Amino acid sequence: MNGDIRCLHYVKKENYEFLKSIGVKDSKQLSDATIIQLAKKIIDTIPVAYFVLSNKKYNEMVEKGFNLNKIKSYLHNYVLYNLVKKYNFNGKIVIDQFCSEELYYSYLSELKNDIQKGIHFTTKAENKYIAVACASIVARYIFLEKINEIEKIINEKIILGASEKVDLLAKKIYEEKGLEYLSNYVKIHFKNTNKIKETNSI
Repeated sequence: MNGDIRCLHYVKKENYEFLKSIGVKDSKQLSDATIIQLAKKIIDTIPVAYFVLSNKKYNEMVEKGFNLNKIKSYLHNYVLYNLVKKYNFNGKIVIDQFCSEELYYSYLSELKNDIQKGIHFTTKAENKYIAVACASIVARYIFLEKINEIEKIINEKIILGASEKVDLLAKKIYEEKGLEYLSNYVKIHFKNTNKIKETNSI
């Protein structure tokens, strides 16, 4: 139960030692509790830009024919373009590669303007660039905050990951509130959601 979050940081050389000293590294190696602590310190120190794509908007984009990589390309470009413009940044821009550079820009071709160029596409960038690690940590933190907000709205404890318990919670919301309400909190094209739609059972 989440949309999509893209987060980017503008890290200067003088920030490097501080970020290393507080323990910034690949977010997959950190607990959520540590991520929350680190994210707050990062946000207070490093310029950050992020965008949260709601599930509703995500589902609308999928209905229009967007695949996951095209959605990611749009979100990366939107955040990058605005971060560079806001801080007049002219340094190295790195993103964790999720598709080829050629495909990335082909997804953005219909935008024509406001496309950020000069990007370095790097696999496993979170382990190579501290700015990417910062972005991943803060994105996870924002995700956890949004999950907390949704829990208050639906009055249910959200279980993260994929499991039968997650499917049963989605089924409960569907039966009580309907598909339109459920679509605000799940990705409609996922197999487990399709199963609920087609058979009303899990």
